[in-house]
Amino acid sequence: MKGYKLDRNGANGAHGAYGAHGVAALFLILSLTIFCACSSDSSEEMTSEPTTSVPVEVMGCVTPFDENVATTRAAGNWIPPTNYELFGDNQSIGICFTRDGQEPMTGYFFKSLDKWRSTVELTADPDQTGIYYLYGYTPHNASLSCTITDLDGEDGAGSHFSDGAILTINNLPAITAEDVCVVVGAKNGKSYYSATSDYTVPPLVRGDFAYDADPIPTSATGKANYVYLLLDHIYAALRVSMRVEGKYHALRTIKLKKLELATMAGDVATNKKTDATVTLVKTDGSSPITNVVFTPRGEEVGSESVFSSTDGLELTTNYSDYLSHFMPVGVTKLILTSTYDVYDKKNNLVRENAKATNTMVLNELFTGQTTALRGRRYNVNLTIHPTYLYVMSDPDLDNPTMTVTVE
Repeated sequence: MKGYKLDRNGANGAHGAYGAHGVAALFLILSLTIFCACSSDSSEEMTSEPTTSVPVEVMGCVTPFDENVATTRAAGNWIPPTNYELFGDNQSIGICFTRDGQEPMTGYFFKSLDKWRSTVELTADPDQTGIYYLYGYTPHNASLSCTITDLDGEDGAGSHFSDGAILTINNLPAITAEDVCVVVGAKNGKSYYSATSDYTVPPLVRGDFAYDADPIPTSATGKANYVYLLLDHIYAALRVSMRVEGKYHALRTIKLKKLELATMAGDVATNKKTDATVTLVKTDGSSPITNVVFTPRGEEVGSESVFSSTDGLELTTNYSDYLSHFMPVGVTKLILTSTYDVYDKKNNLVRENAKATNTMVLNELFTGQTTALRGRRYNVNLTIHPTYLYVMSDPDLDNPTMTVTVE
């Protein structure tokens, strides 16, 4: 199968119509569940006691995609770093705890009953404390698999994860409602969180993956260890803002039922599934992502649903937003199909499951954008207009379409 390669220049090339600053990144604050064994009174032997888990407290920060939006917001008492905002998504995070010369420990962070937990278990054993290099991706789910090696392709005795890693994520959807990212930095956080204290996060830079695991006797103190993660987008995003034209809205009610997105490279449809191989290197603050290679998987092509409502969401003359993400390499066209029901103002169903398809060519809508770039969010406005309307409630004559504009 053909592989698509995205180098550093490709990822961070000249800004398009919405490029205002560097590559966007995500920032997550995670408390890591640590399992500890307590020492006995005798210095010559250790006795094992039941391990105690600590709920994982997760808070995150995100810079906007590469566009002219940079509003920072805070939640609770966590104060995000400069140019970041809190990342409130609940996507699970696949994580790899790596060490030079050792097999990686892999697992994931997940949210269950409003509490974050980790499938990676550490103990107070000296072999499991000390420096780890954390690599990972989001979102994690059961349909995905991940492998990790160092830059020389080693994953065991010969590995040197302190210098970087090659992360391969298999079976990713090429179009998804979720933001696909990889870890680009890690650092120890505070050993506890106080709901009554204000504090900023410690210095954290891209390209530094070191986390010093130092378990504490949680059964005695009730505290938890925290790890801070920085993440960066490897997909592009499409934000669709949709409304109904004013005069038409006075006559008809439009209820949106589905949005489907397809992408094309020239005249070739993008595969529905892809593998992503990301090369990360240790840096002193610059982006550690040196290559992203997408390899099409399988033969299936076509659109994916990025919004669905059985009863339909009523549209108004004000814009409502719909966000999706897609594998960017080689993509030159975005094909959006909208399905909606049309009612008259007496709530009679005039037209059921009406469809409107808009093909958006990037270089016609966005200055300097020949193909899509990772970390970019492409914003388009859709307005629903009637083609013609001669007879009230005649479904054969009321067939609304959409026009596309870019702001």
